[in-house]
Amino acid sequence: MYRGPLRGRRRRAISCKYLSYSYEQEGEIVRIKLPLLRVRLVHHGRSILTIALIDSGSTATFLQREIASLLNLESVGTTEVVAAGGRIMADIAALEALELMKGGQVFGEFREVFVLVPQQDGLPYSILGRDTIFQVFDIQFRERSARFILRKPRIR
Repeated sequence: MYRGPLRGRRRRAISCKYLSYSYEQEGEIVRIKLPLLRVRLVHHGRSILTIALIDSGSTATFLQREIASLLNLESVGTTEVVAAGGRIMADIAALEALELMKGGQVFGEFREVFVLVPQQDGLPYSILGRDTIFQVFDIQFRERSARFILRKPRIR
């Protein structure tokens, strides 16, 4: 369930810069910019501030195994997922809260979010899929300027 905006913020559009992500490939450090958003994950009194990829191709929201472990998320089941690398098994877990952040401020909050946690390591960052952020915001990716805009549609 989505709640927001929080703390009196009524902005209809949030513009964010892509964030740099680094990885190693064949002994070289490669830096790329991606539509990554700062998020705070909250579960049973624990809180982790991290980044998540806004992924229009993902139907589900994923958390890294390491983060799920730190939050003591408990699996409520498992499912097979078709991912870019093929089929994988993932645990299903209920996260207490997922908060969207910009400039240290929360601009949106999802409560009782079902997330998928891959059973194998290797997910470089968490993923915000179509089941969460895309249900609330219209999202525009601006590749040339390395920005993305989250816009809350007007309700008529």
